[in-house]
Amino acid sequence: MAAATSAQLRFLTDAAYLMRQAAPHTSAHLMRRRIDLALTAQAQSQAQGQAATGPPVPVAALPQTDVQRQLVCTSCGLVLMPGSDNTTLTIQSGRSSQKHRRKRKRDEKTDTAASEPDKNKKPHGPAAEPHAGITKVYKCGLCRRETRIVLPPPPPLSKQRKQTKQTERKPAAAAGTKDDDIKLATATAQTATPPSGTANPSTASTAVPVPPAPAKTSSNASSKKRAKNRKAGLLALLDKSRSSDSSGLGGLNLSFDDFRRK
Repeated sequence: MAAATSAQLRFLTDAAYLMRQAAPHTSAHLMRRRIDLALTAQAQSQAQGQAATGPPVPVAALPQTDVQRQLVCTSCGLVLMPGSDNTTLTIQSGRSSQKHRRKRKRDEKTDTAASEPDKNKKPHGPAAEPHAGITKVYKCGLCRRETRIVLPPPPPLSKQRKQTKQTERKPAAAAGTKDDDIKLATATAQTATPPSGTANPSTASTAVPVPPAPAKTSSNASSKKRAKNRKAGLLALLDKSRSSDSSGLGGLNLSFDDFRRK
């Protein structure tokens, strides 16, 4: 009996899906017959198990899973394919719209302002609605019946996870500042150390650490130093070119000015 029923269910399912595009009404009729047959078989199996405990469960009272309800219309039996034969799928958010949230905040403000003279009285504004998850709404293209499937909301983010994220960020920032301080202290110590020949142990041991200069001052000093070095290099090149010009005529130390004077 069970094998024959399962064979009939498979045949009706395949026939309904094959005829979905060519003959939607015939496909819906076959799928409706398939749903009725499946519910009848389920009711018979439950009646056999509950024969000694109570009356049998009617076929109409048997529930269907969300997967079955979002595949086939429970009213006419049409295979739900969004975008075909005026069948639509709408996803509704569980959160209230921005307009409703603004209205609720405005109502809370008015209630708080009205209750300011009585400080002992608590504000009785509307409480914030929790997130109820999203809802998928299938609208059948034949009977225009809506099938609503509510999905559970996502789990809330635990406070411990938030705290761990914050604690991970803080040590990283602290380590970065420590490295910068160590680099600045090393640079100042190198600049403040006298030559090895004139080092004095007593003064070196009692040397006061120089506080690090601001970043802007150090950048200005480095730019001035680079300009000074560049100028010194240009002067050295100029002196070298002059000396080469003076020693170019057989070592006579003559230049163009000497010929012009003559």
